[in-house]
Amino acid sequence: MNRPAAARFGAAAVTGALLAASRPPLDLGPLACVAFVPLFVAWRGQRARTTAAYAFVAAAVIFLASFWVCVSVRISIISSRVPKPPGNITSAFARYENQNFRMKK
Repeated sequence: MNRPAAARFGAAAVTGALLAASRPPLDLGPLACVAFVPLFVAWRGQRARTTAAYAFVAAAVIFLASFWVCVSVRISIISSRVPKPPGNITSAFARYENQNFRMKK
């Protein structure tokens, strides 16, 4: 791989990293407005197959960053479960399930 191609793949990875940073947990939303600029520069003057490869690299970086966030959130939810919640009501609608409504005849 020659140096310009490596720089273009790096630009695609930077695009993926910027898009990943625009989502939670970093939540830097305005980065999404300029995140595609490195990818568009890398696409300039390239064939369709090459542009698809650059887009794949950007998508893979976004996916890996999002996958890490999803796994960490899932582990957090699993570790914070309470076996039996305190109190008499275990369901949000349990209070209203057995309530009788009186209607006038």
